[in-house]
Amino acid sequence: MVDGTDVVPEVHAVLDRIARFADAIRAGEWTGHTGRRIRNVVNIGIGGSDLGLVMAYNALRHYSARELTFRFASNVDGTDFVEAARGLDAEEARGLRPPRRDDLGAQEEGHRRRSSS
Repeated sequence: MVDGTDVVPEVHAVLDRIARFADAIRAGEWTGHTGRRIRNVVNIGIGGSDLGLVMAYNALRHYSARELTFRFASNVDGTDFVEAARGLDAEEARGLRPPRRDDLGAQEEGHRRRSSS
């Protein structure tokens, strides 16, 4: 309960969307704009939008689909994104950005979004 509202159904709905997305990537059903399978994923985030995902990926890497590449960009400088994406085929890549929350409107996040576009 959050402020008298049961948020559990909403949390489960988001988790279900994440699971469907991950399943589609692993199965090769999610394709890029040219129809080629997504094989490379670059997460773009700052703070918890980066650290939590990096920690989870590192903890579960052993179980990951090895034909997929995962990279992380978390520096405000756009060069970090360029380095994270270096060598990846753009037709097989997907950049992920965290959903915008009211408290995520930090200057760094705005700069990161502009730099990676």
